[in-house]
Amino acid sequence: MAEDLSRRNAAQPSVAAAPATVAPWAGSAGSGSQPRGKALAEVMEEEERELMRQRSHEEQRRRAQEEMERRRSQEEVEARARQEQMLQQQLQQQQQQ
Repeated sequence: MAEDLSRRNAAQPSVAAAPATVAPWAGSAGSGSQPRGKALAEVMEEEERELMRQRSHEEQRRRAQEEMERRRSQEEVEARARQEQMLQQQLQQQQQQ
């Protein structure tokens, strides 16, 4: 009888040899989905932080560009004022002669 039992067990595939299958409900609800859901939340948070960094960088670049343009404009105004003053002085000198 023990011999019949061992032959029968040998003829049946073992559980370890069976291919691993995933139950259709696995990971869809309950604690099985927590790690996946947490990872998704972490990914979304990281993407949001990256967007904020990009926006901050773009804002800094925009402000620096505006500051450069403001300085350039101010320098142009000052250069025109100096040129106008120089022309006024030349005109006064010519009128005195």
